[in-house]
Amino acid sequence: MCDTVSNYDPRMPRSVRWTGAVRRPARRSGAAVAFFSLITLGIYYAYWIASLHRETPARVGVDAPSWRAVGIPIGLGLLSIVPVVASGVLGKGEVDLPMFAGGMALSFVAHVLYLRTTWKLTDRLAGVGEAAGLDVAGLLQRRRGAVLGIASITLENVGLKSVDLLALDVPSWVVRLDAILLGLGVAGLWRWGYQCLRVANVHAMNERTVAEALDIGVEFPDAREPGRLGIAPRELSHRQRKSVGLLSRADWMEYGDDSGLQWFLESEDDLKEHGVVVPGTLVQANSSLFHEGESDHPGELLFSLADNVDPRALLELSNRLFALKGATAPSADEAFFAAHLADEMQRICGVKVPQAIAEIPEAYVSTTLFYRRHLPQGRIASGIYPVLVSPISRVAMVLPVGLWTREGYELYRETGGHEVR
Repeated sequence: MCDTVSNYDPRMPRSVRWTGAVRRPARRSGAAVAFFSLITLGIYYAYWIASLHRETPARVGVDAPSWRAVGIPIGLGLLSIVPVVASGVLGKGEVDLPMFAGGMALSFVAHVLYLRTTWKLTDRLAGVGEAAGLDVAGLLQRRRGAVLGIASITLENVGLKSVDLLALDVPSWVVRLDAILLGLGVAGLWRWGYQCLRVANVHAMNERTVAEALDIGVEFPDAREPGRLGIAPRELSHRQRKSVGLLSRADWMEYGDDSGLQWFLESEDDLKEHGVVVPGTLVQANSSLFHEGESDHPGELLFSLADNVDPRALLELSNRLFALKGATAPSADEAFFAAHLADEMQRICGVKVPQAIAEIPEAYVSTTLFYRRHLPQGRIASGIYPVLVSPISRVAMVLPVGLWTREGYELYRETGGHEVR
């Protein structure tokens, strides 16, 4: 599908600093993008380009935020309709030409700004493609096709649309020329779009490799008070909270296999509205999660809702619980955990660890999905994690690493966790 660049060095110094994408990159079918773009007369194509802005890492101080890069051109384009209609061009009376011209000028500015953001998006995608080891010469060459496409659409929307609305007579060759330019422009946009899709799909498959090559690190927020391990989504602004993706189906769930975790997958609103951050650690998890990989898998989290819990006491308790797996237990309480951990397809939510097993107050075990994108180095370790848990339902998950505080990360690292690269 792609050629590699033999002389590319991911450690190569860069003149700008990159920051992570607003949204996790997604793999898409080229045939699906083409089909939906055709049946929606290009609306889906515009939506896809807007999505690329949100899914592509940005250059600090060079690229505008994704909402501004796409929102301002679209907003100006919609705003330009107001003076055009208000000019009376759709009525039977006299047309207010200055007002009409002002509306068309706004439309022209919107197209120019969109062309500018498209040009910058191409540069960003080229940087991502290089970081993934792609030959991006084709993408940079196809950028001219995007310019031609947007220029043709601008001519259609501003130039000939004005002629049509004002009922002006023009030679037939002008109309034919516009049709030719528009056809060439659409073809150029499709060829450019294919190259963008190629890079975006490789990025989706190699997200962590790209982040490392671009030196996109995790920026931990400062702790607001002693013992603060992380920032709960409910403490964020409404816009920030909406941008934080907590739960999603694992790749192996694509064909309807929820593995008994449907209740977990439906808990995002609960976690965002009520979730608190507490210390926690794993009891057991799928062995593949201890190594680099792509898939997310379930496991068991141990956490406490009590104040001032000794993190090392949690680690000792997790070892004690794991030692019960499949063993003959002396008590009913221990027998429950021994049977549960032995049956790795059994799911539990917020089962309290009895005092007979642990002296830690308010200690619970819940099944969770360990998301690699939420973990340092994309894999689990035996350290203490900042855990997001709903005190109402006891649904729990590892807090996304971008919401950890520096203190939370240091506790994780000092108790056996990975370094963040």
